[in-house]
Amino acid sequence: MRYKLDKKINPNKPTDPAKWFAVPVYGEKVTTEEVAREIAERSTISPADTEGVLESFSTLLPERLAKGEAVYLRGVGTFRVSISSDGVDNPNDFTVSRIRGKRIIYTPDVKINHALNELIHYEDSGARGSTQTNISWVTDLLSGTSNEKITYGGSVRISGQKIMLAGSDSSVGLKLLHVETNQEFAVSMADIPVNKAKEIVFVVPINLASGHYKIRIVTQYANARTRDVKTPFVYTYEPVFEIVQRVESPEDHPSAGEH
Repeated sequence: MRYKLDKKINPNKPTDPAKWFAVPVYGEKVTTEEVAREIAERSTISPADTEGVLESFSTLLPERLAKGEAVYLRGVGTFRVSISSDGVDNPNDFTVSRIRGKRIIYTPDVKINHALNELIHYEDSGARGSTQTNISWVTDLLSGTSNEKITYGGSVRISGQKIMLAGSDSSVGLKLLHVETNQEFAVSMADIPVNKAKEIVFVVPINLASGHYKIRIVTQYANARTRDVKTPFVYTYEPVFEIVQRVESPEDHPSAGEH
């Protein structure tokens, strides 16, 4: 596996100097057809039959998970569903509407971890710092948490390199990708008060569907010294964010005697 070094600031210690961290350099995404062909080469099953089995599993898995079952594949690992909800003081006040989102959690089998430890070898790509659009941290300004959740109606700061939204292509913009449905929601530029090369601040739309989201940037920005690139660059930040309701403080509701 190739890696590069990116310089990042710890959002929990913003006054500390930035440090260099290793981050993966990912290759092309492997397709179902490629996986099916390689499995077929190692067994007596044809690529078409293998692909059919994989497709059947993709149908069976959500059916089983929806029943609250954990699905274990020997040698692969376990899949299960985790849910999140708003909290209540009295359990009698809880209703299903308070459940805000779900996510699939995969726990690899011991065999997978052992094999990966034996097979993986790290190779320095030689890259230092971001050479293209890259997000380092995403911070929910209401809760102060990073790479964890975003709050309806709250502001979110994105920190990175070459993330400015620029260019004339209609696809340029900040998108929120719904993980469960794969639907893409474009954030209006009117809700992006800060749009810089290393920082974007946006307001989370209050009409988003509940669930989990990834952040996607589509931009033609190159740098301050050269023209924007012709072909938009699409960058999807891999961490998944749970979208939550704002927790109101007493200051949000003045007492009767205050005006």
